[in-house]
Amino acid sequence: MLLRQFFFVACNADAYKYREWVINAFNAAGVISSIDDVMGSDVRYPYQLFKQNGKTMFVGDDSDLHEIEDAPETGALYSFRQPVSLEAREMPNQPVPVETTYGECYVNYLIRVYPFGSMVEFIPGKVKTGTIVGKILPTLLDNPKDGHYEPGKIYVKHLLLYIEAVMTLMGLVQLAVPSATPRSITTSPDMLALRDRLLEENKERLHDPAVIATIDKQLVDLDRQWIQADPDKGFYYKDKSFNVARKKMFSFHGAESGFSTDGSIDVVVNSLSEGWDLSKLPAMANSMRDGSFSRGAETALGGEAVKFFQRVLQNASITVDDCGTNLGMPTAITQQNAEMYVGLYIQQGTDWTSFDSAGVKQFIGKTVLVRSPQFCRAPETDFCKKCMGDKLSISPNSLASSASEVGSVFMNTFMKRMHGNALVLAKFDYKTSLT
Repeated sequence: MLLRQFFFVACNADAYKYREWVINAFNAAGVISSIDDVMGSDVRYPYQLFKQNGKTMFVGDDSDLHEIEDAPETGALYSFRQPVSLEAREMPNQPVPVETTYGECYVNYLIRVYPFGSMVEFIPGKVKTGTIVGKILPTLLDNPKDGHYEPGKIYVKHLLLYIEAVMTLMGLVQLAVPSATPRSITTSPDMLALRDRLLEENKERLHDPAVIATIDKQLVDLDRQWIQADPDKGFYYKDKSFNVARKKMFSFHGAESGFSTDGSIDVVVNSLSEGWDLSKLPAMANSMRDGSFSRGAETALGGEAVKFFQRVLQNASITVDDCGTNLGMPTAITQQNAEMYVGLYIQQGTDWTSFDSAGVKQFIGKTVLVRSPQFCRAPETDFCKKCMGDKLSISPNSLASSASEVGSVFMNTFMKRMHGNALVLAKFDYKTSLT
């Protein structure tokens, strides 16, 4: 049997469910199980992989031993980014031909085929677990008490299997995305020359945070280009990895503000890989003290705000469907804020209607009247469903918890200062930012 055929035959026989099989198939060192490991193991399954006399072998459906004829002598049998073309129905949930990779196929087997069979269609590309859950929840059914599950319908038991499968992926990250490669532990050889040139060109303006932010961006852009050429570039994908961690490690420590209240900064040139500039030690120490103070003391402001909102709204709830108000908040719907108004009630003629994500997009670029708790006429301390919107109305007694999220934002902001911040430029649109 050849490698390509073996992969899909084995996966369709549920071999993908076995961690040992996945490690042997995708391990950079190649198949690590031997015939003795297989024969001495209590776990036996079809298409179990092993090495024998330098050959890659497997246990077939007939329990006999067979060879994969085109298996490489060394290295992985498959790479997560190795392209593969699928004909229709090669996988249970793949009705049409598709260009994909072995890694995408494996992930689809594990988090779509294993929990849902053919009910959730194959999706190539980056996996977003929330997208799947979002599609499932509107049609999700409770497990039937009589144990009779109707074909083609998704029940709670399927969702639990999905969660189990997603959690399993966490234990296989090292196979797909190695954390240490020649490029991930270095940066461009042109980095320091670019940094020194930019600092020289702007030597009279290094007191300006905007100038430092511009220098930072050019250095980070060069580093991103460097990582882009890494075959295992998936390890670094968050902005903070580039804007903070890798920048300070390999190119430019950057601006430190410490406890300054006037916006002044102290520029530290040396990257961590070059060693500390001891003349800048006070600035670096003040930065750490500032972060520690924010996390240790200023988080109290967030905690106090949480308790404040909970006290204010502890007796508030959503008790009526519609208070009957004709008032609303004039609101400009933009590409950036459209998702915020999903489930809120927008005036349509004489009616008030809520919309999903697709429906809200029709109002982008327009100013509409949106129902708001500010104008709610519900009695006493209560509110109505239309003024609060569909999302909050699902849990009518949770207003205090929802409002306390404001304090949680304060707390999260102060806690994050402990972990380093990026200095970046952003466009300020006063028309939408000032209210």
